[in-house]
Amino acid sequence: MKCWGVTEYGQLGNSTMFNSDVPVEASNFIYGVAGLALGYGHTCAITDAGGVQCWGLNTNGQIGSGSTPDAFLPVDVVELTGG
Repeated sequence: MKCWGVTEYGQLGNSTMFNSDVPVEASNFIYGVAGLALGYGHTCAITDAGGVQCWGLNTNGQIGSGSTPDAFLPVDVVELTGG
């Protein structure tokens, strides 16, 4: 999966703070990506295995990791399992 644009909060999912005007590979995926959902400052992906991983802005817990630090790499959403 590839992302591009601003990465002030880690929205590109590649562990860097460098904006990109070309698509860059998002890192840390164990499975392929079946779908995406985008929010202000964060991104979530539904994996081929049925799980959900999110990354980016997380001041209000919007990536579902169970804590509030921003995530610069995709992390599993807690309490969800693949099917």
